[in-house]
Amino acid sequence: MAATTVDEDSDAVQRESGTRHPLYLAFHGGSGSTDQAIKAAIRYGVVKFNG
Repeated sequence: MAATTVDEDSDAVQRESGTRHPLYLAFHGGSGSTDQAIKAAIRYGVVKFNG
């Protein structure tokens, strides 16, 4: 999943649920991801990476 999709989905869940709390996400299958993609994923709420 693209990091921008994670950001958009996180925003949608917050909007629909009426919460301002962030989503804490796990990134499964992250091996082979670029440094840039990993950094973006962290900015968008990924807190755990599984390779």
